[in-house]
Amino acid sequence: MQSIGGDTASVQSILNNIRQIRAGFDDMDSSVGQFNVDNTDEDSFQSTFQNAIKSVSDAQMESADLKTRFELGDPGVTLEQVTIASQQASIGFEAMLNVRNKLVDAYKEIMNMPV
Repeated sequence: MQSIGGDTASVQSILNNIRQIRAGFDDMDSSVGQFNVDNTDEDSFQSTFQNAIKSVSDAQMESADLKTRFELGDPGVTLEQVTIASQQASIGFEAMLNVRNKLVDAYKEIMNMPV
């Protein structure tokens, strides 16, 4: 059975992208006020974010499927599996919601900056 909530490779990919973004902030040229960011992989944040959303969606669908199978009396599905899948889907959704809220807050803050 496949792990619910994403695999280790996708988590490592997200962590690497966060480290690259942090490194871009560390390389900020204070005299000019511009960032020195390597743009070799322009879609890395977008693809990482899309993969994270897909992972959360997959976990929710897997959880719903296990719940349905358990309710229909499938002998291959235990209550423990249903509970764990439900909790993993819930935690993943809450984490994604928090990331979205932080991005919206950052966008609002940037929009309120004087030009």
